[in-house]
Amino acid sequence: MKRSTLFVGTMLFVACGGTNYYIVKDNSSGQTYYATEVKKLDSGAVQLKDAKTQADVTLPNSSVQQVSKDEYNAKLHAPAPPAATQTTPAPAPAQAATPPEK
Repeated sequence: MKRSTLFVGTMLFVACGGTNYYIVKDNSSGQTYYATEVKKLDSGAVQLKDAKTQADVTLPNSSVQQVSKDEYNAKLHAPAPPAATQTTPAPAPAQAATPPEK
């Protein structure tokens, strides 16, 4: 009886809650990646499969944050922020012409 209970408990754990969720930021470019598996290489770099693009990514300099499933899904499916608009600075105000002093 103990063996079957242990087996069933183990199977439920594997089936229901064995996934970890990560948000990984490339410290060089600021790009953010989403993954359920992050592998740390001997060189210190991390390797992952980005959930948004399905691309395999290797980052030599990154920040890895483990997050909840809800936070992961909310950020993964959030709309992209609007592109930054570049504004041209206004020209300096013209100075009033003053007659030269004599």
